[in-house]
Amino acid sequence: MLVASVALISIAALLVQRYGGVGGRFAASLLPILSSSCPHPTRTRPALSPSLTRAIDLPSHSSFSVAVNYDPDACNAFEVSITRSDKSVCATASTIVPSKDEDLARYIKASLGPDTFEVRLEGAERLSQHVPTRFNTEACSYHYGFQLNNPGRVYLHISHLFVDYHGYREDSPHVADPFPDQPLRHSVLDSKTPVELSLCSMCEGINIATSSPAPHLPQCDMRITPPGTYVPSPLALQRTLNPLDYGLPTIDGRPLAGLYDWTPQECRWDHAGLRGRDHAPCLTNPHRALFVGDSHARVLAEATAHRLLNRQGMLNVTVKAGSRPVMGNLTFQVVWDPYAEFSGLWDCPFLARYDSVLFDVGTHSLAWHCNATSIYTTLLRSALQGVADCAKQAPTLRPGRPAQRLLFLTMPPHFNNKLRKQDCRTEPRIARWNELGRDLAVEFGWDVLDFYRLAAPITPDIYLGDGTHYLKTDAIEPLVDQYLGMLGICDGR
Repeated sequence: MLVASVALISIAALLVQRYGGVGGRFAASLLPILSSSCPHPTRTRPALSPSLTRAIDLPSHSSFSVAVNYDPDACNAFEVSITRSDKSVCATASTIVPSKDEDLARYIKASLGPDTFEVRLEGAERLSQHVPTRFNTEACSYHYGFQLNNPGRVYLHISHLFVDYHGYREDSPHVADPFPDQPLRHSVLDSKTPVELSLCSMCEGINIATSSPAPHLPQCDMRITPPGTYVPSPLALQRTLNPLDYGLPTIDGRPLAGLYDWTPQECRWDHAGLRGRDHAPCLTNPHRALFVGDSHARVLAEATAHRLLNRQGMLNVTVKAGSRPVMGNLTFQVVWDPYAEFSGLWDCPFLARYDSVLFDVGTHSLAWHCNATSIYTTLLRSALQGVADCAKQAPTLRPGRPAQRLLFLTMPPHFNNKLRKQDCRTEPRIARWNELGRDLAVEFGWDVLDFYRLAAPITPDIYLGDGTHYLKTDAIEPLVDQYLGMLGICDGR
């Protein structure tokens, strides 16, 4: 989609709705961006400079000190540093062995540290990080680097979620113990509302998303999910305190969607499956799509059908039942198999009936069994390799049909206080499992539909929903765009 510079944009009212009191400071007259060196949502930025020479100390909880270190010669390039006031906390936690897997334990201790934080940004760009860019053991400090792809002010909020490695802890070699009644959800900053950061004096303006693909950019590689940016949507131009006026899904009066749009970097999505296009080309050629896994695969099938049937707005509810919609020559089949048991699916002739297979697994292993990482990777390796081996036989089992597409769907972020005592899903664990899953998928020739990349920035909206699914959030639209593009059933007009 195109990204335009705009003037007279006010996001303050929308942030008031979301947080209940940021105030009107975000309301400002913004001029068009003139410098080509200023960041832009469609351009990739260089790595964060090590010369972050300026520091802003932020008022914080007595247990921590928080600073924003930034490069005064670069726009919105900064690092948020959170340091324990009492360094002995890290020293005491060093006696904890978070996993019997020695390699994993070293990773957790060296890269994550004993505390887990959520560092969240709103405003010019939407971001949420739970895994630090780096962790300093001796200083007991956590560092989160940001290279924003949009000028303009941003608003920072930090929550303290876990202590003593409970953000990623699996002491048993076989089954991780359920976590105690955490997360903490304490605000680290001495403020109930996000702190305003203005770190881009050299660029004026802010970019918003528009609905048309940028014609000068190449088509995205549909084998992988490209990096991208959540930037303010055209709706942010509207001066309103009532999101209901625009049909936005809400929880307790706060909007869950419609404030930001996801824009890919260095490429564009341009096919007949995009919203507002004529979807007929997507339904012309025969295609049978199989979805195997848990509710995340099912919701994707339903959201895609919702789009192709030209239903207005985003998907807000799910039928939670077996689904087999038929749209023209396109047929979806959803198979419930959250633990990758593949009962009856290891029959290669069965898999050969389908032109594409989308597979997701892991959420239930984390949520209800609290499986250790090693159990997950063993299960996933077997499943991905088994289906890939069947796909190699597909040409003889389905002569004359196009090559099968194998798509691996990563897990979305998760947060739900109500499930914490019986649920081992945490952001550091999900991030690591997705990283391992991507590597295994590529090893066995699967394409990766990286939903975690699409959904991680809007994690707070998932919090406000059911804590698990991405219904009513801004992540659904780019997920459907990417999925239809990866299938290859829609033309490029």
